[in-house]
Amino acid sequence: MEVFAQDELVLVVAPDHRWSRLGELNPEALREGELLLREQSSGIREVIEHALLLHRVQVHPLFTLSDNEAIKQMIMSGVGAAIVSTLAVQRELASGDLVRIPITGVDLRPQLSLVRRIDKQLSRAAQAFCALLQPTNEVE
Repeated sequence: MEVFAQDELVLVVAPDHRWSRLGELNPEALREGELLLREQSSGIREVIEHALLLHRVQVHPLFTLSDNEAIKQMIMSGVGAAIVSTLAVQRELASGDLVRIPITGVDLRPQLSLVRRIDKQLSRAAQAFCALLQPTNEVE
């Protein structure tokens, strides 16, 4: 297993959501059944649940979905809130379709890792993909 990047998970809501104008949100507010979360076996969900349990917050999701795009569409339609990867919502945050709300005292920065079998040779395509994941050390 090789760590190649660090992700950031963020709480997002629609611009007209009741939380959209808050400077930040207390973790306790996430108990209210407002969150849309990934499925139970999702690594992202495990990170979210663990981080919130450190603040004694057990989440009871409004909906559980297995697709990031479905979560984004529901949030943009005004159905609750979600904690998702910034990588998944960059465009929506930039366009104003979603609003990011910091969660007080909660750090959601999971590592992204590449897992590969050591007993198998990677194809050229897989090698090229792995090379894309490596950070570049270009001097500007």
